[in-house]
Amino acid sequence: MPATRAVIVSLLTVFSIGCSHAQRPLHPKSIEYQRRGVEALTQSEFDRAAGLFSLALEYEPRLPEAHNGLGLVAGARGDKVLAETLFRRALSMNPDLAEAHVNLGWIHFERHDLSLAAQHFAQALAIDPGFSAARLGAGQVDLNRGRLEPAHWHFRKLVEVNPDDAHGHGALALVLARMGRSADAEAEAHRALEIDSRQALALRARGDLLLAGGHAREAVEPYTRSVESNPSDVDARLSLATVLIETGDYATAESVLTRARDAAPMRGEVGLVQAFLSLRRDDSRAAEQHARTVLQNNPDLVLAQLVLAEALLRQDRRREGRASLVSFIESAPETMARQRENARSALAAMDRDGGR
Repeated sequence: MPATRAVIVSLLTVFSIGCSHAQRPLHPKSIEYQRRGVEALTQSEFDRAAGLFSLALEYEPRLPEAHNGLGLVAGARGDKVLAETLFRRALSMNPDLAEAHVNLGWIHFERHDLSLAAQHFAQALAIDPGFSAARLGAGQVDLNRGRLEPAHWHFRKLVEVNPDDAHGHGALALVLARMGRSADAEAEAHRALEIDSRQALALRARGDLLLAGGHAREAVEPYTRSVESNPSDVDARLSLATVLIETGDYATAESVLTRARDAAPMRGEVGLVQAFLSLRRDDSRAAEQHARTVLQNNPDLVLAQLVLAEALLRQDRRREGRASLVSFIESAPETMARQRENARSALAAMDRDGGR
């Protein structure tokens, strides 16, 4: 399960007799075993939780909450395939079980299947607009898509509902940092770290703020702490690898990238950072290969066009490099205004030099 597993686990609902999916009163022992299973799960006692959920199912075989609980146990043990099967089984019994939608959403989010993740988070919010884990997931999908305004409002609503939620404040700090609202981002990061000194998203936000301010070496420390706090966060590893490349620590960056690749071999961003590392090592052919692979498999990662252009220009392949610059300018989102302006400046310089 994702790093927010503890949040999701805490939101498992202990249902009562007469809830919407029940056609008859539920056996009292199934309710008791389900309740005890949730308690065991929140304490990371996975064997005990699995046994209790299984006992609940012996009394009520079509108990969706128990299947959902077993899915959380499977996910905590690293069996994501079984977890997905159990969450889907829970939804087949009760399509309005918001917790199962959220848990499926996180499964897809970890796979970077953002469209399916967004669908499940949206379904959970339609069932319960105050469901914090669903709000957090919807915001993080928007953040990963570069949709900063929608992400900002999801996280803002999250902290309004749960003002003491360190994760919510950390997520809000991260999106505010990306929006260039440095003072607001620092205030939210400070609040998150007051609640939880190891809050990973707040630490990433601190790293982003330092990097944006030109303090790459100082940014290494909060990014490193973020990875230590949440080892499963691939984005934190990529941020750390990028800043290590920026500071010239290529060997450590390569090690961090290897861990990211092992965790998420299909993530295009891993190849993008690898292409950047190859550029910094003056291996333009390797950078070109990585960038082309990224664009082939993840055409929406338009920043790879900029890396590809640089790799081609270093090989004196000006016509191809120019085409990549033009492609980047035409497809770059508003959030990449600075990079788009740099690409236009590079094109203008080529024109002045008579490049074709």
